[in-house]
Amino acid sequence: MSENISIMKSNEAKQKFMELRQKVDELVEKTSLNVLDEVFAEEFSRIYTEATLGNIVCQDYLGYIFKRGKKGLVPENIDLSMQWQILAASNGNDFSIDRLAIFLNSAYDEIVDLPDFGDIKFYNDINENNYTYIIGRLICDAIVDILQINALNIIKEIPDTLLFNQKSMRVYENARQQAVPIVIKFLRSSYTTQENKEK
Repeated sequence: MSENISIMKSNEAKQKFMELRQKVDELVEKTSLNVLDEVFAEEFSRIYTEATLGNIVCQDYLGYIFKRGKKGLVPENIDLSMQWQILAASNGNDFSIDRLAIFLNSAYDEIVDLPDFGDIKFYNDINENNYTYIIGRLICDAIVDILQINALNIIKEIPDTLLFNQKSMRVYENARQQAVPIVIKFLRSSYTTQENKEK
């Protein structure tokens, strides 16, 4: 599990995402068709570089743009979308965790339904306002480790169209299932360690 604890709160991350999306959309709208490919490629390359260097807003944006695609410029690719979203969430982008809510819901339920969740909450400073972010980030962090997701590997993939389908999502669903016991063990370690110190 990552020791990096920097977090970009959902509202701030959403605002920065909206600014980036607007900038790219305006660039596409204002650029003449005969040079659009070249101009867009230059901007997209800048975003890729920033994402690779750890910019979690750019990572989130790439997750968004590959989920939807951009006609004639970026193919829809669910695999690349999931990798960038999970990486951004793991790196502390709370807005990415919000976007992954449906994907993460069953994992949240499994952890919240644990008989010792009260102890887990207490010793990990989890409450009703932050549990989705703390648990969501830990799950994404574990998925990053399980699937060995990192920006340098993602950018090696040539973007091609890969529409959402059950087969493409199965990899991520399986990784999420593998992540839950890892996260539970991590969360429990905070209070079992404390109990051992008190003995």
